[in-house]
Amino acid sequence: SVQVSEQANFFIINNLEEVVDSIETYGEQVSVQVREQVKSVIPTKKIKALLGILDLCTSPQKRQTILNYLNISNHPKNYVNNIIPLIENNLLELTVPDKPRSRLQKYRITEKGMKLLKILE
Repeated sequence: SVQVSEQANFFIINNLEEVVDSIETYGEQVSVQVREQVKSVIPTKKIKALLGILDLCTSPQKRQTILNYLNISNHPKNYVNNIIPLIENNLLELTVPDKPRSRLQKYRITEKGMKLLKILE
């Protein structure tokens, strides 16, 4: 069973590691079940927003680019509500991890994010 929690513009699968293990053990049928479960509890708009951000960040992106994708301003609150949860849930990572406030900072998808993208596409 998939455990999800909704965020501002997207959602998080709380037990993603467990889901990935099940897919690796039991195959594509589990992916289909996960997609159906997520679609049944999360609005399509939020699914598309998360998949879009993850796909966008397969190449490193600036904070402004990610927020523009969501059609929201580059306000600190929007960063905290929309990018920080993806970092905290290990779906995105910093390209300059030792300097979070670097003007050169970009965000890229993690291995966990790639797995989620593959499951939900």
